[in-house]
Amino acid sequence: MPKYRGLDCSRLVYVLDNDPLPITIAAPDTSIARAGGTTEVTVSLKTERRTSVTVALNVVGATAGKHYELTLKNSNNVTLITNGTYSPQNPGIRFNRHANHHPETQKAVLVLRTLPNSDPVERTLVFTHDAD
Repeated sequence: MPKYRGLDCSRLVYVLDNDPLPITIAAPDTSIARAGGTTEVTVSLKTERRTSVTVALNVVGATAGKHYELTLKNSNNVTLITNGTYSPQNPGIRFNRHANHHPETQKAVLVLRTLPNSDPVERTLVFTHDAD
């Protein structure tokens, strides 16, 4: 540690990491039928990392298992996680990487299906994400 005028000093350096997240969420339909309606939600990850990446989805506006369910349509190097720190309400999507995999955009296609229930309220689902 450098000394100035006989005093021990230290310095703090702040690194601001404000790179845009390489994750997008898209759904083509703006509304679906209340009981049994389906649409696809696509989560895309573009990264040059050669390791697996888990994206935590946050879903608000309705209750998984009561109003809707999410299932994974494609399973090529993608896993839907609903246990541990994840749940059917806020699932994780694991994008698995291979050592020889070239950097590109990977996609997880989820099927959102509404469930029959006695609740007549229209609901708006909002999907957001966090990455590990």
